[in-house]
Amino acid sequence: MDAALAEPAWPYCGAGADPSAGGPFGCRGRSVDPYTACLAHLTDEQFETHLAGLGPGSDLDHRGTVLDEDLLNRLLAPLVVTARRLRSVRVGRADFRAATFKGVVRFDSAVFHGDALFDSAAFHDEAFFGSATFKRDARFGSAVFARDVRFRSTAFQRFARFGSVVFGSGVGFRSATFAREARFDSAAFDGPAHFDSAAFSSVADFESAVFSSGARFDSVAFTRAAWFRSATFDGMADFGRARFDGGASFGSAAFHAHGSFAQAVFEDTADFENTAFHDVAAFSRAVFRRGSGSRLGPFVCAKKLSLSSASFEGPVTIDVSARQVVCDGTHWSSAATMRLRSAGVDLTEAVIDETLRIAAHRTPFSLHGGGEVDESLLSGVSPAVRMLSLDGVDAARLALTDVDISGCPPTGVVHMDQLRLEGRRFFVQVRFGMRVREVRRPGRPWQWWPRRR
Repeated sequence: MDAALAEPAWPYCGAGADPSAGGPFGCRGRSVDPYTACLAHLTDEQFETHLAGLGPGSDLDHRGTVLDEDLLNRLLAPLVVTARRLRSVRVGRADFRAATFKGVVRFDSAVFHGDALFDSAAFHDEAFFGSATFKRDARFGSAVFARDVRFRSTAFQRFARFGSVVFGSGVGFRSATFAREARFDSAAFDGPAHFDSAAFSSVADFESAVFSSGARFDSVAFTRAAWFRSATFDGMADFGRARFDGGASFGSAAFHAHGSFAQAVFEDTADFENTAFHDVAAFSRAVFRRGSGSRLGPFVCAKKLSLSSASFEGPVTIDVSARQVVCDGTHWSSAATMRLRSAGVDLTEAVIDETLRIAAHRTPFSLHGGGEVDESLLSGVSPAVRMLSLDGVDAARLALTDVDISGCPPTGVVHMDQLRLEGRRFFVQVRFGMRVREVRRPGRPWQWWPRRR
């Protein structure tokens, strides 16, 4: 049965019940002890008596209650503490599950000493939780925020749950801190999502989340695992300067606009298996530490994969299907293999300390769980791999397999004679044939011989 039609599991108000109109339960608000009515339906005398019994740190239980802005402010007034000119609300256990908030909600600088339960709550207007402190669990599962909501500099000291939440407008978690597990799985971010400078000390779970209007995770610190598996980014996704100390999982995620990991640091595994970048995938100046895993990909990039000035400090295999792979200034400190499809490769001034092998992969990449990478984003593009530039590269430790170098000028290459070419070889063909000299020695042929270079 639909939860909205089921009888509430708590003692409820029942005001306005009308079985003939399809509302047999009436008001679903939690009745306020010792009365039978909810907060919104108490008489003035009952309401004042209830407020008189509240103080800083009191528990609140108003499940299913409809609270307008004035009613909420009156409820919170007895819980206010002023210290050093700072005004904050101190709440014990707060239970607002399935409650409806009409009007602006202000919990700025509030301190929740007990569990804060807002599961399935509906916020019709703006909600502010900036600089709030949740000392125990903060649960907003399946809540709906119709307007902007702000959690700037909010401290979540225990479990934070935002699974299946609908953020109908902008949401901000700038500089928020999550001490324990933070779950945003299957959340819908309809407006811009800002997590700039947030800190996740435990698991950050964004699996299957949908970001419809851009997501900013600039300078975010992920101390443990960061899960973005099957997430969808319809707007620009910015993970610039983010730090992934634990594993970073973006497997099967879809980036429909620009995806940026510029200057990001990956200390552990970086999982991008079956990820689809519909636009540019930028990893410029990103750092992949020794523990960042041995395989990056396979994934597909419809436009350009930029590894400009990126640094790979440990052995790595990169499997990518992309129109262009730019590795200008990339630093390879350990042995590495790039297996590519449909790519033009730019290695301008790349630094190769150990063997770098670039190979054309003749068939679509296989996935660990079975099946192949979907290359529909590159429909109609030849799977061939072409070298565009080797300018400034020391080729002594470079090996190319089935790579077309016919369009790559050999100028500016150091140790070109030590470049290893394997598999099918593509060369620049110097013109050949003969013609009769017309000057000085008429009739003597002038001949060119075919030469490979």
